[in-house]
Amino acid sequence: MKAGFAEIEYTPNEGFMPGEFQAYYAKGAYTPLQANAAAFEQNGETVILISADHLLFHTAYANRIREGVAEKTGLPKKNVLLAATHTHMGPSYDKPCWKSPAEPEIAEVVANRIIAAGAKAFENMQEGVTLATATAEEKRFSFVRDVVLKDGRIKTNPGFDKYEIERTCDVPDHQIELMRVQQNGKTVAIMINFANHPDSNNSKTRPRNKFCADWPGFMRIALKQKYGEDVVVLFFNGCCGDVNHWDFLHKTCRTLHCAPDAVTPEVIGNGMADTIIKAIEAGCETTDDNTVSVFENPLTVKRRQITDAERAWAAEVLERAKTEYPVIWEYGTAMAYVTTCENVPETETFTVTGYRVGPWGMIAMPGEMYTAVGRSIKEGSPFTHTVPVELANGHHGYVIPDSVRENGSYEGRFSSGTTGFGAMDAIVQGGIEALKKLY
Repeated sequence: MKAGFAEIEYTPNEGFMPGEFQAYYAKGAYTPLQANAAAFEQNGETVILISADHLLFHTAYANRIREGVAEKTGLPKKNVLLAATHTHMGPSYDKPCWKSPAEPEIAEVVANRIIAAGAKAFENMQEGVTLATATAEEKRFSFVRDVVLKDGRIKTNPGFDKYEIERTCDVPDHQIELMRVQQNGKTVAIMINFANHPDSNNSKTRPRNKFCADWPGFMRIALKQKYGEDVVVLFFNGCCGDVNHWDFLHKTCRTLHCAPDAVTPEVIGNGMADTIIKAIEAGCETTDDNTVSVFENPLTVKRRQITDAERAWAAEVLERAKTEYPVIWEYGTAMAYVTTCENVPETETFTVTGYRVGPWGMIAMPGEMYTAVGRSIKEGSPFTHTVPVELANGHHGYVIPDSVRENGSYEGRFSSGTTGFGAMDAIVQGGIEALKKLY
């Protein structure tokens, strides 16, 4: 097997960070924003895996970057995996997001630097590669943010004091999948898969006035301090659409960081790095499986249809906004309902793509996936090391269970997602199908 790696920084000097409903403007950075890339080749098949500090890549933007890498390397576009870490303090897009305006000049520089990282990893490929895997568990930092109240209602991010909570709607996936890559006995890259929202900067204790890769960035810094500054660290976020770092159920800081106003990115990042280091030092399992392969699986899923009740709600919100200052997410959602409620197709194509790198079976999904998606794919996967990757190769918005679509929670109502009823189950089955083809 041949492999090559690269990291390229693309932190803007200043600009908007479109990770919140309000428009936050950054000058400087708490941590650098990077594109980290890996290229693997075996028996004439090559894949390029890119992890980039970005909120997400809408599909046209993702295609532009993946096509740029493909053009520079001669590979098919499907062989390029582009995943956003989902930091909420990353660079702006080439189109508006909530109150953050488009900044196409910044988006163009970011795209070109990500392309350069993928091309550089391809150019850097060398023989003498050894892969080793490990699995760890980390329960301190991730919690389901949708809860059932004692009165039966569903709330997202309910806070610590306002409601009586009965239970969380689901449980997170606490599993960490690791791959250590060595060349001629030296560690050159560490790849990590874990599911948790990188939105742990609290604006009350850390002003949202600088760019930041959030906890994955601090994790990367800690791992480089341990294994060397030239080690490339690639983080692939798992399915965490309904998972973040607040333990609302226990209303406690028992995990050392889940209290209001806590500064958390360093705590989570350093804690994750500590768990990863312990797993590596305990002994990664070296493998002689050097298989590299790709399987693209375009699925036809139902498109989300705006209901009469949603249209009525949107009309009421927009009417109220004429004389009152609206809640920004409600206003944005109402506008989305109004502008997308006519002539919506019955179905759409949602492409899941499987990537095999030795014992890792990766499944790239272009949406913000609920934790149930990742767990279900793992349960049906033939791989011992299954790596679900959300916000990869594009974006269809939230992908949610049908029950969430009906329960009035934030994701069920706000959801910028385009997929409709039954889509999540179809995507899970399509992901498992792709992994079986790779296996």
